[in-house]
Amino acid sequence: GDCVMSFRGGNLVKGDQKEHAYRVVRAAIESTTKIRELNDSHFKRIRIGGASGEELLIGAFGTSRRLSYTVLGDSVNLAARLESACKKTKTDNLFCKRTRKLLNERKDIAWRRLGDLEIRGKKESVVIFEAFDSSGDLEWMEVFHQGIAAMEAGETAAAIALFQDADTQREGGDPASVALIEKLGQD
Repeated sequence: GDCVMSFRGGNLVKGDQKEHAYRVVRAAIESTTKIRELNDSHFKRIRIGGASGEELLIGAFGTSRRLSYTVLGDSVNLAARLESACKKTKTDNLFCKRTRKLLNERKDIAWRRLGDLEIRGKKESVVIFEAFDSSGDLEWMEVFHQGIAAMEAGETAAAIALFQDADTQREGGDPASVALIEKLGQD
């Protein structure tokens, strides 16, 4: 297929849930950076979705003809949905609220809240976040968050203006802001 799934955790890997979540998020940020540095046309748009779960099945699944060591569970399905939502939101990565909460104490990761996302198979929407290395220039992110607040308050014109500001302030532009401007212009 066109997808690679990686995971961290289980009884074969040292560390607790916070450590596993941290290593996954750092890997997402760093792999996106390295792939951009390659400047290879085959890897123009990598997308990463991630979700942390309290309960997963980890092990070898399948038959004697085809056996895979993998993970199964609700958070695996959520991670796949988040990965596919990256295209719609124009983000490099998306993580769930639980992953964000596990990394609350980590100062080297900055989080952009993108709002709620309706996920097929879920009764309630999921709050989604994009992760960034906090050492970068992220002043534009505060303006983006103001735009999210205005959008959620139904202040469309103010939200569009704030997203335009965030897009201008972010070096190279902000595709997520542009996507939200387009979405709000259609509503």
